[in-house]
Amino acid sequence: MGDWWNQWLRVREASQVADNLDEVLAAGGLTAPMLAGVLVFAFIGLSVTIGPGIFWGLFAAVVCAPCVMWAFREVREAREKSRQPPDYDRWQKVAVYSIWMAASLWADRVPTPIITPSSKIYPYLQQLKAAVETGILKTIDSGADMKARVRREDLITYATAVGEKPKFLFPEA
Repeated sequence: MGDWWNQWLRVREASQVADNLDEVLAAGGLTAPMLAGVLVFAFIGLSVTIGPGIFWGLFAAVVCAPCVMWAFREVREAREKSRQPPDYDRWQKVAVYSIWMAASLWADRVPTPIITPSSKIYPYLQQLKAAVETGILKTIDSGADMKARVRREDLITYATAVGEKPKFLFPEA
Protein backbone atom coordinates (compact mmCIF):
# COMPACT_ATOMS: atom_id res chain seq x y z
CA MET A 1 0.00 0.00 0.00
CA GLY A 2 2.87 2.36 0.47
CA ASP A 3 5.26 3.84 2.94
CA TRP A 4 2.64 6.12 4.52
CA TRP A 5 0.48 3.13 5.43
CA ASN A 6 3.40 1.30 7.06
CA GLN A 7 4.31 4.48 8.92
CA TRP A 8 0.73 4.84 10.17
CA LEU A 9 0.77 1.26 11.43
CA ARG A 10 3.99 1.97 13.33
CA VAL A 11 2.32 5.00 14.94
CA ARG A 12 -0.46 2.78 16.21
CA GLU A 13 2.07 0.36 17.70
CA ALA A 14 4.69 2.74 19.09
CA SER A 15 4.70 6.12 20.78
CA GLN A 16 4.97 8.40 17.77
CA VAL A 17 2.64 11.26 16.92
CA ALA A 18 0.59 11.42 13.74
CA ASP A 19 1.77 14.64 12.14
CA ASN A 20 1.21 14.19 8.44
CA LEU A 21 -1.99 14.16 6.47
CA ASP A 22 -1.65 10.58 5.26
CA GLU A 23 -1.67 9.28 8.83
CA VAL A 24 -4.74 11.33 9.71
CA LEU A 25 -6.60 10.09 6.65
CA ALA A 26 -5.66 6.50 7.38
CA ALA A 27 -6.73 6.87 11.00
CA GLY A 28 -10.28 7.63 9.95
CA GLY A 29 -10.02 11.31 9.09
CA LEU A 30 -11.35 10.62 5.61
CA THR A 31 -15.00 11.41 6.18
CA ALA A 32 -18.14 10.65 4.22
CA PRO A 33 -18.44 14.29 2.99
CA MET A 34 -14.90 14.09 1.63
CA LEU A 35 -15.73 10.87 -0.19
CA ALA A 36 -18.96 12.39 -1.48
CA GLY A 37 -16.86 15.25 -2.85
CA VAL A 38 -14.66 12.74 -4.66
CA LEU A 39 -17.73 11.13 -6.18
CA VAL A 40 -19.14 14.50 -7.29
CA PHE A 41 -15.77 15.44 -8.77
CA ALA A 42 -15.63 12.10 -10.61
CA PHE A 43 -19.16 12.65 -11.96
CA ILE A 44 -18.33 16.18 -13.15
CA GLY A 45 -15.11 14.93 -14.69
CA LEU A 46 -17.01 12.16 -16.44
CA SER A 47 -19.61 14.59 -17.75
CA VAL A 48 -17.00 17.02 -19.04
CA THR A 49 -14.81 14.40 -20.66
CA ILE A 50 -17.61 12.64 -22.50
CA GLY A 51 -17.84 15.65 -24.82
CA PRO A 52 -14.29 15.32 -26.20
CA GLY A 53 -14.44 11.56 -26.27
CA ILE A 54 -16.10 8.57 -24.67
CA PHE A 55 -12.73 6.96 -24.00
CA TRP A 56 -11.69 9.55 -21.39
CA GLY A 57 -15.09 9.46 -19.70
CA LEU A 58 -14.94 5.69 -19.36
CA PHE A 59 -11.34 5.91 -18.23
CA ALA A 60 -12.31 8.34 -15.43
CA ALA A 61 -15.19 6.09 -14.33
CA VAL A 62 -13.06 2.94 -14.37
CA VAL A 63 -10.21 4.58 -12.44
CA CYS A 64 -12.27 6.58 -9.89
CA ALA A 65 -14.80 3.94 -8.86
CA PRO A 66 -12.30 1.38 -7.53
CA CYS A 67 -10.32 4.10 -5.74
CA VAL A 68 -13.42 5.40 -3.97
CA MET A 69 -14.52 1.87 -3.02
CA TRP A 70 -11.03 1.15 -1.66
CA ALA A 71 -11.13 4.37 0.40
CA PHE A 72 -14.53 3.42 1.87
CA ARG A 73 -13.18 -0.02 2.83
CA GLU A 74 -10.00 1.39 4.42
CA VAL A 75 -11.95 3.94 6.48
CA ARG A 76 -14.40 1.28 7.66
CA GLU A 77 -11.56 -1.06 8.67
CA ALA A 78 -9.71 1.73 10.50
CA ARG A 79 -12.83 2.67 12.45
CA GLU A 80 -13.57 -0.96 13.32
CA LYS A 81 -10.01 -1.39 14.59
CA SER A 82 -10.26 1.77 16.70
CA ARG A 83 -13.37 0.40 18.43
CA GLN A 84 -11.60 -2.78 19.49
CA PRO A 85 -9.77 -2.89 22.82
CA PRO A 86 -6.04 -2.29 22.52
CA ASP A 87 -3.42 -5.02 22.85
CA TYR A 88 -2.43 -4.23 26.43
CA ASP A 89 0.56 -6.59 26.40
CA ARG A 90 2.17 -4.51 23.65
CA TRP A 91 1.32 -1.16 25.21
CA GLN A 92 2.69 -2.15 28.62
CA LYS A 93 6.16 -2.32 27.04
CA VAL A 94 6.08 1.31 25.87
CA ALA A 95 8.15 3.63 28.06
CA VAL A 96 6.90 6.98 26.72
CA TYR A 97 3.38 7.90 25.60
CA SER A 98 2.01 11.02 24.00
CA ILE A 99 -0.96 12.53 25.82
CA TRP A 100 -3.38 11.47 23.07
CA MET A 101 -2.12 7.89 23.21
CA ALA A 102 -2.42 7.74 26.98
CA ALA A 103 -5.94 9.20 26.81
CA SER A 104 -6.98 6.64 24.19
CA LEU A 105 -5.57 3.75 26.20
CA TRP A 106 -7.10 5.11 29.41
CA ALA A 107 -10.48 4.95 27.65
CA ASP A 108 -9.79 1.33 26.57
CA ARG A 109 -9.50 2.33 22.92
CA VAL A 110 -6.81 1.75 20.31
CA PRO A 111 -4.85 5.02 20.14
CA THR A 112 -5.98 7.40 17.44
CA PRO A 113 -4.81 10.99 16.90
CA ILE A 114 -8.33 12.08 15.95
CA ILE A 115 -10.21 12.78 19.16
CA THR A 116 -13.51 14.62 18.81
CA PRO A 117 -15.39 16.20 21.73
CA SER A 118 -18.10 13.55 21.39
CA SER A 119 -15.72 10.59 21.66
CA LYS A 120 -15.26 8.45 24.75
CA ILE A 121 -11.58 9.45 24.76
CA TYR A 122 -12.12 13.23 24.98
CA PRO A 123 -12.75 13.49 28.77
CA TYR A 124 -9.56 11.53 29.44
CA LEU A 125 -7.63 13.78 27.07
CA GLN A 126 -8.91 16.88 28.86
CA GLN A 127 -8.12 15.34 32.26
CA LEU A 128 -4.53 14.51 31.27
CA LYS A 129 -3.97 17.91 29.64
CA ALA A 130 -5.27 19.64 32.78
CA ALA A 131 -2.94 17.54 34.94
CA VAL A 132 -0.01 18.58 32.75
CA GLU A 133 -1.01 22.25 32.82
CA THR A 134 -1.28 22.28 36.62
CA GLY A 135 2.02 20.44 37.05
CA ILE A 136 0.52 17.30 38.58
CA LEU A 137 1.71 15.24 35.61
CA LYS A 138 5.22 15.86 34.29
CA THR A 139 6.03 15.77 30.58
CA ILE A 140 9.31 15.06 28.84
CA ASP A 141 9.00 18.05 26.54
CA SER A 142 7.70 21.43 27.60
CA GLY A 143 4.15 21.41 26.40
CA ALA A 144 0.63 20.72 27.52
CA ASP A 145 -0.92 19.90 24.18
CA MET A 146 -2.02 16.43 23.13
CA LYS A 147 1.38 15.75 21.51
CA ALA A 148 3.29 16.22 24.76
CA ARG A 149 5.11 13.08 25.86
CA VAL A 150 4.83 11.46 29.28
CA ARG A 151 6.84 8.67 30.90
CA ARG A 152 5.04 5.49 31.91
CA GLU A 153 6.24 5.87 35.52
CA ASP A 154 4.74 9.35 35.72
CA LEU A 155 1.42 8.07 34.38
CA ILE A 156 1.39 5.30 37.00
CA THR A 157 2.08 7.85 39.74
CA TYR A 158 -0.69 10.09 38.44
CA ALA A 159 -3.18 7.22 38.12
CA THR A 160 -2.46 6.14 41.68
CA ALA A 161 -2.92 9.73 42.92
CA VAL A 162 -6.36 10.03 41.27
CA GLY A 163 -7.41 6.52 42.33
CA GLU A 164 -7.68 4.96 38.88
CA LYS A 165 -6.12 1.81 37.44
CA PRO A 166 -6.20 1.85 33.64
CA LYS A 167 -5.44 -1.53 32.13
CA PHE A 168 -2.47 -0.38 30.08
CA LEU A 169 -0.69 0.74 33.27
CA PHE A 170 -1.97 -1.88 35.71
CA PRO A 171 -2.28 -5.27 33.97
CA GLU A 172 -3.34 -7.07 37.14
CA ALA A 173 -6.33 -4.75 37.76
